[in-house]
This record gives sequence, structure tokens and C-alpha cells, in this order.
Amino acid sequence: MKCRFVVTAGMFACLGRLSRACFPVLLLLLMLGGQGLYAGDDPVRRRGRYLRTDVVKIEEIPCFGCALAATSGSYPVLQFRRQQRVIHHEVRVYEVVQEEMGYNEDAGRDTLSYRVVPGEELRGETNLRRSIRDLGPFADEDFMVGEHVFHTDAKGLAVDSEQVLLRPFDDMTCNTLEIPVKHAKLGETTLTLSRYLARRWSDEPHNARAESAQTDLLLALGLDYDPLNPSDNSGLQIEVSLPEFVSPGENVELIVKAFNAGHRTASCLIGRLFSRHPWFSDLNLYFGNIPGGATREFRRN
Repeated sequence: MKCRFVVTAGMFACLGRLSRACFPVLLLLLMLGGQGLYAGDDPVRRRGRYLRTDVVKIEEIPCFGCALAATSGSYPVLQFRRQQRVIHHEVRVYEVVQEEMGYNEDAGRDTLSYRVVPGEELRGETNLRRSIRDLGPFADEDFMVGEHVFHTDAKGLAVDSEQVLLRPFDDMTCNTLEIPVKHAKLGETTLTLSRYLARRWSDEPHNARAESAQTDLLLALGLDYDPLNPSDNSGLQIEVSLPEFVSPGENVELIVKAFNAGHRTASCLIGRLFSRHPWFSDLNLYFGNIPGGATREFRRN
């Protein structure tokens, strides 16, 4: 171990009055005294090899999830599920090593090594790991989706019977939308929606279409808007149905059927409703790809 000592001004004054013969002896005593002063210093302890990660605390916060459910037809369906937001408070644990000073006679220099202290551990950095635990359908509950109330059935499903989720996308410049969804006791989440009228899902990763079905309205409705080439729209025949009489305040449902009398698929078909009544104008009707000889129907209210 390297020896250290402190010589004060008073010591130098005393040394000046001593003979040269006594000086080496006194110097040796001072060096030995320095060893005695520092021999009792606590050894430096450091963090060694990583051992494991311990979970010191788990938080479980009730919440809910909301996404589009797969359906067929013209009316979007929302799926609500009970969930728990789980937060794991984790800490990394390391072994403890102790510094040991030595001296290399061959190299003529001090050395530093580390020795593992058996049975002792040291906690290091902390981390928060978050996950969502699914607890099943959120049945028979009211949720506020934007400005509209949705009530779930026994399977946690709520049908958008007024097509409020379709209305923002009647604006052709709107492709994505985020809607706040609130529950009286569990707070708020965000419903993300999209509407892609022409997207080549065949060029996307193999699971992209299935994952997007929870957010994309057209995929959730079972409509195919993957552009095709070649395609032919010349054989399309359109049939429109409306009630003959409508009373004030009555909900009106428009039914449009598109029949492809040609041999090739009609690709990415979309209709647009124009009326002298503003409340029944500028509405989109979605049909997607219609193979030859097939019929597609879409309804708006």
C-alpha cells in the first residue's frame, strides 16, 4: 500500500535543529506514522456485475380501451373493453466489489484490483415498465364518444346507428381523426380513426392490414379499397332507394346498391350524395372493389 504522511512547518523547524545522523531515523518514523494514520481508512466499495432486476412496487390502475370492431354493412361498431394499466417499478441489482491497493515489484508501480464482497448487493438505477391488462368486454355502460353517447351491449359492443364516426370523413381532405372517449368514473382515452380510399395493403407488412382494422373505418366495415389494375367501372349500375314520404324530424335512410355488370372488377368505388337539403347533401357512400357480377350496398342516414 502506498504510504502518505503530512509534514508541518513545525516539524521542519525541529528537523533543522537535529543532527544529520538522526535525520534518517526520524524520517522513517514519520513514514511509519503515516501508515498508521491511513491504515484504518474504509476501503472503497463499488458496483460490480449486474445480477438481476427486482420489482419493488406494482401499481394497478383501472381503465378502458376503445377500438373499431369488425363488421359488415354501413354502420361502424365500437368495441369497449375493461382494462388495467399496470406499472412495474423495477430496480437493477448488482454485486458489491471492494477496491484493494497493491504494489507490483516488477513494474515498480501501485496496482488496483477489485474483490467481490460475498453476500452483499447494491441497488442501481430504477425503471418503470408499463403494460395493459385486458379484463374482457365492458358491458352495459355509457361512454361519451366526442359529443355523442354510446351504450354497450352484453359483449361490450356499441353500434354507431347515427353514423357519427363517418361524418367527419365526408370532408374529403380528412384522412385521420382523433376523438376523445370518456367514462364517468375511469376518465378519458383517445379513439384514433382513419379512412384510406386507396391503399395497397399488399405492399404493407403482412400484419399491417389486420392491425389497421381496429382504426380504419373502411377495413372495419369489411370494404376492400386495395387499388387494382386492370379494372373496369363501365359496367356499373346504380339503384337508389328512399322512402316516398318523410315526416319532419324523421330519420331518413338512403340505400344505394351498386351492381357490376362487367367482367372485370370495379376498383375503389365511392359515391357522393348531393341534395337540395343541406342536411342530406355531401355524404359519402363506400363500396370499394366490386368483382364482375357482384353487388354492393351502402346506407346513409
